[in-house]
Formats: sequence, C-alpha cells, structure tokens
Amino acid sequence: MITRSTENMVTFQHPFVVYGYKKSLPAGTYKVAFEEDLLPNLFFPAFRRTQATLHLHAEVAHPGVMEYLTISPKELEAALKRDEATTLKLLEAARPAKKTAKADRDAIERGEDEGMMWVSDTLPQDCGDLSPHHADGLRPRHNS
Repeated sequence: MITRSTENMVTFQHPFVVYGYKKSLPAGTYKVAFEEDLLPNLFFPAFRRTQATLHLHAEVAHPGVMEYLTISPKELEAALKRDEATTLKLLEAARPAKKTAKADRDAIERGEDEGMMWVSDTLPQDCGDLSPHHADGLRPRHNS
C-alpha cells in the first residue's frame, strides 16, 4: 500500500485534552504530522488520513525533551472543534447586548411600524374598556 506523510500546523486558543492522554495540554500552535494511505481503485489519487502525530511543547522542567502524541485524525478534529466552540461561547458572553438605535426606538414608541399602538391593561382605567376580542388583554388604538 502506498502511504505518504504531510505536516501541518494547528492552533488551539485554549488548553485542551485529547482522549487517552493523561493531562491537559496548553494552548498554542502545534506541528502535526499526518500519515495517509492511498485509496485503491479510484480514477484519481486520493488519500485517507490514518493517524496524526502531535508534536508537544517541551516542558519547562525538561527543556530538551521532545514528546510526540499519536492520535486518530478524528480525535484531533474533535479537539479542534471543542476549542472553537469554547472560543465562540466566550465571544458570545463578552459581546454587549444588541442596542436598538434611537430612531428605531422612537418609531416603535410612535407606533409607526404597524400604524397603530397597543394599549396594555396595566394603564390607568381612564383608557376605556378593553376589547373582549383580544385574549392577551390588549386592544388596538389608532394614531391620529
């Protein structure tokens, strides 16, 4: 069977874990070597990734020691997706609430969107009787 090796760089924005490894790995950019097998009986060359070897960062306690972690390409992809999901959650939490522009708020207050205003039953009683046709306790009042 024909095989090939390719290398790529992957970046994790947050500390991450991979299945089967005993500890959490720090955020950062990692070099990954992929082993790929040629798929047989095709009219064009196509390869399937069979394993990924992650080049881990050297630890401070052992500066000259390199460590490699062999995992499945699917596990690497899953770890990258979890990292991306964590980033998106943090961005959503940090994003300020969407504010309505003053012109839009004024238009809503004037009832320009539908040409009418809705009067709530929480208004003073001098607003008149509520229409029994509106189950939500609101009645339309046309602007003049």
